[in-house]
Amino acid sequence: MTKNTYTTVEELKKNFPQAFKESGDVDFTGIAGAKEILGLPERWEVKRDLTLIDMPFLREVPKGLRVGRSFRLVRCDAVSTLPSDLSVRNDQNTALGYGISIVRCSSFTTIEDRVCAPHSIYVEDCHKFSTLPKFVRGGTLTVICCPSLMVPPEEVDVCQLTLIDCPDLTSLPQRLSFTTGVAISNCPKIRDLPEISDFKGEITAKGSGKISGNHPTQG
Repeated sequence: MTKNTYTTVEELKKNFPQAFKESGDVDFTGIAGAKEILGLPERWEVKRDLTLIDMPFLREVPKGLRVGRSFRLVRCDAVSTLPSDLSVRNDQNTALGYGISIVRCSSFTTIEDRVCAPHSIYVEDCHKFSTLPKFVRGGTLTVICCPSLMVPPEEVDVCQLTLIDCPDLTSLPQRLSFTTGVAISNCPKIRDLPEISDFKGEITAKGSGKISGNHPTQG
């Protein structure tokens, strides 16, 4: 199949009707020909969930993308960042946990500061990923197996912060607000915890350096 850039949603839906679900989701999992997509329509609005998966030639996430509940980018190896005007609204009274997920995207490096994801950011197995937004607010922030991540966000206001297998990450965010749980595993360079006022949650640290401050549980 010829590699194509799709500039309108109508054109995309005509070529990949099975990806467009009655629920309002758009899911390219297992869709024939999706691997040949080079580009997607700008200012695209998806009612609920959008899953872009196994698109090795997709060069970028479209500018102006609006997603109603969750956005998943999986094994899209040419994509290096998210557009700063991406919005994942989660405005449909859904359960906590929906948001942005980036998994196994080998060229992915950055989530821009202005990306709007009010409920969660999840990044896993992106070996070049190095930059989170300076300010992260929402339900959860999870980063797993991202060896290039060295600098945390400046401020995190989430329910749960999870950092696993980030060997070069040297510290936690200096401002943690309304956080109920912090879990750190195999991040050996993290040694100091910031001051966390009115923190009533649990901090666990496994496979990390000797951490001082806030008396975390270490394993």
